[in-house]
Amino acid sequence: APVADLSLSTHAWYGIGIVGAAATLLLVGTLPPKQGGLLTALVFVSQVAATLVVLPVGGMIAHTVVEASKGRASGWYQAGNLGGTGLGGGLGVWLAVHTTNAIAAIVLAAVMLACASALYLVPNTRAISDARIRSRIGECVRQFWTLARTPRSLLVIALCASPIGVGAASQLWSAVAPDWHAGSNTVALFTGVLAGDFRADEVKPLLAANGLNLPVIG
Repeated sequence: APVADLSLSTHAWYGIGIVGAAATLLLVGTLPPKQGGLLTALVFVSQVAATLVVLPVGGMIAHTVVEASKGRASGWYQAGNLGGTGLGGGLGVWLAVHTTNAIAAIVLAAVMLACASALYLVPNTRAISDARIRSRIGECVRQFWTLARTPRSLLVIALCASPIGVGAASQLWSAVAPDWHAGSNTVALFTGVLAGDFRADEVKPLLAANGLNLPVIG
């Protein structure tokens, strides 16, 4: 991510991402039904914002965590990612069913913004480099095409881009719930809370990395 790496600080990018993700979530929660085009655009923007939340956390780990603790920090980085998706998704489903979409969006947006308080525990960093963004992007493109010329690399790219490689099935359980006569509470529990908890169960705590990555909730 040359643009993020060579421009603003990690705290600044995290702030932009978290505010953007929370704002789009609020808009989605208050959007009238049957606004397909607008909804698609908001979801797209929200996922771009979510990417801007994840990227600087990796930079914080790289620049502020000692070598001996980077593996542990990376584990909690993934725990925040998976746990945030599971717990936040489960909470969102439960709130949307038992209250309103707007209340669910407000609560989740507030939780996301609260996670930014973990920035207090992490020094602000900014990449020091003489490289220009345009030249770095060009270098990334050239390296990608060099990599893509080998059959083994093409196979890996295809596997990573395939539905099973991106874990697409995990996003379909809620959609097929009616076919299996599963209610909203069951969906919230098993594809949300329990799924996030089980996937993150084996890692040990590193508070800052986990807290900063929790906003990836959906």
